[in-house]
Amino acid sequence: MPKKGWSVGSLDVKTAFLYAELNEEEDGILVVQPPSLLVRMGLVEPGIMWKLKKALYGLRCAPKRWSQERDRVLQYQQVDLDGKMASMKQCKASQGVWKVIYDNEVVGYFLVYVDDILFVAKTECILATMASFGQNWECKYVGILVHDGATTDLAVQSLVCLSITIESCSGGTILHQHEYIDNKLRQRHIKTGIPALPEVEEGKAPPVSAEERKTILYQENLKKAQDEVGSLQWLALKTRPDIAAITAICASLQSRNPVLAIDYCRETWRYLYNTSDMRMHLTTVPDKFKVRISADASFAPGGDRSRTGVVIRVAGAIVHWASNRQSGSVLSAHEAELNGAITGTKVGIAIREIVQDMVGTPVTLKLDQDNQATIATIMHEVTSWRTRHYALRAAGIRDLVAEQQITVEHVRGVSIIADPLTKVLPKIKLMESYEKLQLRKHRLTSL
Repeated sequence: MPKKGWSVGSLDVKTAFLYAELNEEEDGILVVQPPSLLVRMGLVEPGIMWKLKKALYGLRCAPKRWSQERDRVLQYQQVDLDGKMASMKQCKASQGVWKVIYDNEVVGYFLVYVDDILFVAKTECILATMASFGQNWECKYVGILVHDGATTDLAVQSLVCLSITIESCSGGTILHQHEYIDNKLRQRHIKTGIPALPEVEEGKAPPVSAEERKTILYQENLKKAQDEVGSLQWLALKTRPDIAAITAICASLQSRNPVLAIDYCRETWRYLYNTSDMRMHLTTVPDKFKVRISADASFAPGGDRSRTGVVIRVAGAIVHWASNRQSGSVLSAHEAELNGAITGTKVGIAIREIVQDMVGTPVTLKLDQDNQATIATIMHEVTSWRTRHYALRAAGIRDLVAEQQITVEHVRGVSIIADPLTKVLPKIKLMESYEKLQLRKHRLTSL
């Protein structure tokens, strides 16, 4: 979330990989055939091979080489703020996050992901930082969402970065992927929707036999299931936490029973047809706990492994969510909840480190938990041999509590934000979860 009055901008570096030098010691000597057109025109003799000096798209080493080249240039790059020179500093907690610093004060941030750059700062600072990028590489300037009243030719009503459409709204920011959903629905010829996600009994799907796995039909279905799950994950990981659980379940199911996984994915796309106007509304709220962890778990659905749901908020805005199948079987709801709390705490600590690096001051951390037994295990030492293994697992969080690095608080089950990430909710409960997941519907003129 940008600071009040800060704008949001984006650019792409064109043909980024072609700027990166190859490293023969690590990458080896790479040669390619010249374009056949040049051979036919007589400009290159037949049989000639070209040795590569710079990275090409398609090379496994290209992203790494470009990232190294980009970071090498940016660490010495300065930003001209109307004659006052600011510097760029890479965050230690996350190499993709950079700060723009002037007179020992942070005046802007930008996020780099391969060749996509997202800026958050005053409009003047964004324009100057974009100009610094343009001094080194040819760039496509996507636009700027202006929040400070500045005037610029790059001003837009919405911009797209990493396939996410970003828009402004009163008091916050809107994120959605409506165009992506629209395209995928057209490709699948889906013209009718359903109001809820498919009913799933996780862990009860019969696996295909060993003989079936050897057939061509199974391989074809597996490939289709993988494609479907991958397309849904592009949404579930970015702007649609409401489908995170069903997508994760389909991912676990795709090799076990690919036909059933395909059916579930198809029904999920029909749900997305019915809710294609759903968008995330990120709004900050006053909260003394700047980073809050909501962790929950469903205990052994269908007699299978438990599922963990995690949601992380920074200043009230959701910045991370995940639905994961637990790595091992557990024997009680308490154990499942404890595993979920541990997973959530690990992610929360990582995000807190990034936030602290960005703001330069200590950031408070809080874990919301609805299981009293889990809280007791975290807060107290071993009480008996029967619970010793639980206490050992919780030792890391207990140490953080003792060091006052994290606060643990009981929250009623109905208030746990991560609950929709642990299971596929029925229609009514799913609709009730939208507000907790900061999802709202918007009317669209057509699909």
